[in-house]
Amino acid sequence: MRSVTRVFFLVARVFGGVSTLFHYCAAATLSLQELKDGIRSDWQDFNLSEDEIEEGLVPSEHDLVDRFVKAGDAVLLIGSGSGRDVIPLGDRGCHVTCVEPASTPFKIACRVLRERHLPVTMLEGFFEDVPLSGRFAVATFSYYCYCYIPDSRRRVAALRKAATHLAVGGHVFLNYPIEARPNTLRIRFAQAVGAVCGSDWRLELGDAIAWTGSHYAYSHAFSPEEIAAEVDAAGLRVVYRRDDQNEMAIALTAH
Repeated sequence: MRSVTRVFFLVARVFGGVSTLFHYCAAATLSLQELKDGIRSDWQDFNLSEDEIEEGLVPSEHDLVDRFVKAGDAVLLIGSGSGRDVIPLGDRGCHVTCVEPASTPFKIACRVLRERHLPVTMLEGFFEDVPLSGRFAVATFSYYCYCYIPDSRRRVAALRKAATHLAVGGHVFLNYPIEARPNTLRIRFAQAVGAVCGSDWRLELGDAIAWTGSHYAYSHAFSPEEIAAEVDAAGLRVVYRRDDQNEMAIALTAH
């Protein structure tokens, strides 16, 4: 932890009533790479048990897959984790290319999928950083993982990257929780701190920061207007929308 980050972190520990503000300020002084390291750490222990891996697709994922994925399709799965949503796609006869940044679930998925003899290609790293080739009928951002890409411009770039690897008529899937957005004044203050400290990224409205005890966790809460703007900026359009009580799932295709 760099010295300026440590100052805000220690202040947050001392002033309990306003600790969240200072944790946001501390996170704002991190480099983008440090923030991404924290995001990777968040997923190291997620869905590692056999029972969790066997849970398969959630209802919104089932809906999108049933509507748009055919047997034999090439599927790009972004944020593949330990294999929960890879297995049902492989069992449908799809060839799945998996991208996962967290090493522990990545290794577990390699073992689980190898044991099942499923036609899977495994790529370790963040989607925005991993070299990719080929064309896919579907590129799907796994459950909520789109929310863990910092910076609207980087999210749009990730959507564009996914779209450039689509076959003709292909689709991009993503889903996100419908939730309250964090305090605006807190983020504005932290933005100023990040600018003064020369950080190479900026907090944005909707960004949520939390201290986990070992690192700062990041996620983003979207407004409907924001999702629409990012989809449009990536040259995509919504062709299907599933609006559940607490989450939204959408299928996109090129304009």
